[in-house]
Amino acid sequence: METATEHGWLGKVPAVQTLRQVWAEHYIENEGVFVWRPVRIGLHPPNGSPYDLDARYSTQRSVEWVGYKVHLTETCDPDTPHLIVNVETTPATTPDDNRIAVVHASLAPRHPLPTMHLADKGYTSAQVLLDSQRDDQVAIVGLVADDPRW
Repeated sequence: METATEHGWLGKVPAVQTLRQVWAEHYIENEGVFVWRPVRIGLHPPNGSPYDLDARYSTQRSVEWVGYKVHLTETCDPDTPHLIVNVETTPATTPDDNRIAVVHASLAPRHPLPTMHLADKGYTSAQVLLDSQRDDQVAIVGLVADDPRW
């Protein structure tokens, strides 16, 4: 059986390269038949889906998924309606703690930045608290995540 790489130009077509990558990550040949690769505990393909190359496998606490994360910014002033004012979508493997600066950069041209930004523990670190106050004059309020590094 000839392969796409043996056809020269065909092996250079981006869609063919993508297809070869997906097949290599998700399937193995077993006696002339292609079957799903067995999932080894803790090891998943770099891209989590053969249908969406940007989707990624991720876990958070006890939840596992293949896809993306969505980061919503909502107003929460007591005397005004609560509105979603910013939406950021990232691959599922993107750490949350580097999203605050992106959110502030996205909000700044459209809205005045808040003086206080309530954030989940995943979005905070000592560096994020310092950078946000220094660069954007926004106080981040929330529990600070542990630093698991040595």
